[in-house]
Amino acid sequence: MKYEKLTEILMESLKDTYYKSPITNYAFFLQGEHKLLNHLYICGEVYKKPAQLCRELYMTSARVSAALKILEKKGYIKRRASQKDKRNVMVFLTDNGKEYIENVRKSVFNEMKTALMNMGEDADEFVSLIKRAAEIINKSESELIDKNEHE
Repeated sequence: MKYEKLTEILMESLKDTYYKSPITNYAFFLQGEHKLLNHLYICGEVYKKPAQLCRELYMTSARVSAALKILEKKGYIKRRASQKDKRNVMVFLTDNGKEYIENVRKSVFNEMKTALMNMGEDADEFVSLIKRAAEIINKSESELIDKNEHE
């Protein structure tokens, strides 16, 4: 029963942060066009095929295609035919795209830093717990099922 109540509290707390302004909402940074731009930024000067982006970001081809269309219209990405195989399209960030996502990343970073500063001494433990939660969530589903069956 303890974990059910904790789960409810966690979900409610996450909901409260999710519905904040997009500027102070980290979730918007992890979705759609921002997710795609951030991934291309992290990958550096690497050209990506749309199919690679689907696999790496766990996004549908329809969603990636729609996002790429919007981002290209905004001038944040370009698509070019591959030099090796003209049938393949390669995606890369433009200078405008790099500048835009760098500004978004700075904004998100500053918001997170402010939140951690407001936590004071609890910040280290909070980050440690979030890191641990991410590691647990990233485990394979079978590992989680096995653990739950033995409790």
